[in-house]
Amino acid sequence: MTASSERKAVVAFAFGMPFSIPANEAVHDVACGAAHLMNATVFTQADCGIMNPHVPNGVLILPQIPSANPPPPTLRIARFAAQNAKDMGITELYIVAAPPHIWRCMRDMKMAMREVGLKATLSAYGQDILQEEHSPSYWFYPEGEQYCTQYRYRWMIRDTILYCIPWWLYKRIAH
Repeated sequence: MTASSERKAVVAFAFGMPFSIPANEAVHDVACGAAHLMNATVFTQADCGIMNPHVPNGVLILPQIPSANPPPPTLRIARFAAQNAKDMGITELYIVAAPPHIWRCMRDMKMAMREVGLKATLSAYGQDILQEEHSPSYWFYPEGEQYCTQYRYRWMIRDTILYCIPWWLYKRIAH
């Protein structure tokens, strides 16, 4: 690994379950492309389907809690990424997420970085690609396993509530 590869990381957030739904395949493709382009490590969750052979500097996948069937909350993934980034000396983080999810991924990542004392730049990556190549309805998949990402209206209701509640309450819900 070169010094520059040790300083950059991509954080990929799934949008629904399982990996094989279109939204997660799109996030997977952009995140793997970014990792190759930047020679970066990837922090992610299992539902993004990113494995070590796809990424030159490796992948750290959030361990799944056996008793927890739903996907991990966005904040848990952000905390996992922030702590590992701090431990690895990462100075640049690039977030890859479905466009409907990006605002919360960025907010949770900023807060997780603050919690662990990580001083790094934070940028959204690939939003132009994800928005130009896919219509807004593309991100919602009725056959997916996660209730709130099956239909746009369900997502909007849930996401609006998560946007409006105070941070102290959100942290308790999204541990």
